[in-house]
Amino acid sequence: SFCGASLPIGPLPDGSHRDGCLPRCMEAAALSLSPSTWASGTWVAVLPIPPWSVAALVSIGASAFTVAGFVLQKRALHDVAGQKGWPRVGSVVLSPGWIAGFLLTALFPVFGDLVAYSLAPLSLTTPLSGVSVVLNMVIAPWALNEQLQRFPDGPATALILIGCVMTTAFGDHDRTRPLLAHDLVELATRPVFTMSVLCGVILELTVVLHMARIRSEIETLAWERQQNPHLPHVVLPALAAALCGAVANIGLKGVGELVKGQSSYLQVILCVLLVVPAALAQVNFINKGLYLYPQSVFLSVYGALLVLANTVYGALFYEEYHVLLRSPAQFCFFSVGGCMIMQGIWMFKFRKPEKTSGDSDEEEMLLANVADSEPQSLISKHCRIRNGATWGETPRDGSAL
Repeated sequence: SFCGASLPIGPLPDGSHRDGCLPRCMEAAALSLSPSTWASGTWVAVLPIPPWSVAALVSIGASAFTVAGFVLQKRALHDVAGQKGWPRVGSVVLSPGWIAGFLLTALFPVFGDLVAYSLAPLSLTTPLSGVSVVLNMVIAPWALNEQLQRFPDGPATALILIGCVMTTAFGDHDRTRPLLAHDLVELATRPVFTMSVLCGVILELTVVLHMARIRSEIETLAWERQQNPHLPHVVLPALAAALCGAVANIGLKGVGELVKGQSSYLQVILCVLLVVPAALAQVNFINKGLYLYPQSVFLSVYGALLVLANTVYGALFYEEYHVLLRSPAQFCFFSVGGCMIMQGIWMFKFRKPEKTSGDSDEEEMLLANVADSEPQSLISKHCRIRNGATWGETPRDGSAL
């Protein structure tokens, strides 16, 4: 913005360059665009807006790709014909449709998160993933023919969005100092973070074992209450995926910090390898929830829990909580935003059961006749059979059990 500057960002004000300054300005401009400058992180100085604003825009764009990718994955999970001949890994069917959806959620969103985490603190960028809740409420009913209920879907989405905005507005906006490999190791071995990880591991194991123990009950209620799923059951795979996602996002931000600090390729690769197991577990639990529940409900619950998990663990790992605790008012508003997110999740329990297009009047009359003449056990058995499929199988019409 002025002659002789080391990083000329804009044109000279009201005048031309002084004699002999043009070569120096061109040299400085070339330096600002050189690979070494970008890798070291000083390229942020040439951005026309604050780095955290760029991180926010990138995060919102990544959310749109994430929702679209989940739509393709859910379609693939219920496409019976498309699943034939393709291997299954956990809750994932590696069909072409699923792989296309996975790539859509893995390529641009991961790259966008990598850029965003390099530009702003994790406690600021991760609440912005709550935008995916709003986008999901718009895209999923249209793309998947899911029924959207004005209440509670509207108020619940609004609460989650406002909570995400508040946690973003009152989060840490200061870009963290460059971190090298030894800095990341030091942060990871701090007692506060170590204890929080231990608590997270215990919670994750508890959730996974509980899901395995009541698997048949979860699947039964998932079919019987398709439009108003049992919220505690919806929270189980969402929470399991969110905890894994928090670990993956912390590691992803670590990768960005290592790249920005020009660390060795070996250190970057080791950090990536630490992220991969958590990311794979996250994908598995997301697909389990997408298969059982409407995407408009599950992805909203998962997105909100991911915001909270990322915010808490990110603040603990990168010591971003110091900024929040520095101002009581800022911490209060940040906490209110987190409570609004939880309130929005809780409101989904008020969804009303509605008759789906697949429920015929003949099936209802049959149930009525069975209720008058047969034991209750036969009613339960009939409720578990639909279109010739039993639990553990996929119905012929491709609907969720």
